[in-house]
Amino acid sequence: MLTDQEYKAIRREAEKRLRAGDLAGSLAIQESLVEQLMAGGPQLVQSQAALTDQLERASGELVDTLRWDRQFEKAIALQDRLVEYLPETAEALRVGAANLRIESGQAEAGLAQLEALAAAETDNFWFQLSLGLGYLFVERLEEAGETLQRAAGLAHVRKVDRALAHQYLFKTLDLQGKPEEALAAWREAARLDRKLRAELPAVIRMLIYWHKFSMASDHILMESDPVRSEF
Repeated sequence: MLTDQEYKAIRREAEKRLRAGDLAGSLAIQESLVEQLMAGGPQLVQSQAALTDQLERASGELVDTLRWDRQFEKAIALQDRLVEYLPETAEALRVGAANLRIESGQAEAGLAQLEALAAAETDNFWFQLSLGLGYLFVERLEEAGETLQRAAGLAHVRKVDRALAHQYLFKTLDLQGKPEEALAAWREAARLDRKLRAELPAVIRMLIYWHKFSMASDHILMESDPVRSEF
């Protein structure tokens, strides 16, 4: 196992190469580091909290860099492999792998993976939300709306998370050309999470786009920014 000092030194070198524009060199260092951390096998990783933490951080950075370099197959393979090493984050890893498949053009495979996860745990908010966003990404708007509505309706979920589902539902309904329903979704999002009231300008633009001028005018009066309220 690497000492904490050795581990940090390797990560610093990878970051230095990346900042210098040496993407290939940074990737080589990151891949070598992750392989070193995984060399002892899943049981060793799971038995040592420090090693688990090191692998979580290093692998997350590697996946991000591979994605940036559009090496999706490598990133997906790593996510799939990590499930055995990091069972406590298995849900996030599976969702991440599915999202990478969708982003890389393997939409049907990625959506099938998300659909299986969501079907297996219908009360799992993050599975439902991720599936809804997957549908939204590929513009399957009816399915996106239904799934996001399901996520938003899970009563046991934190208000801030339900607000997030309603916010994405707002965007979906806007794309579907349903401004009144989109407005209702945003209002619920803002009720659940006051921070989302900052999205009011986007709501006004949406209403104007769909020629809901009276409704837009009413919401302009709600605008707290004196400069924006003039437009």
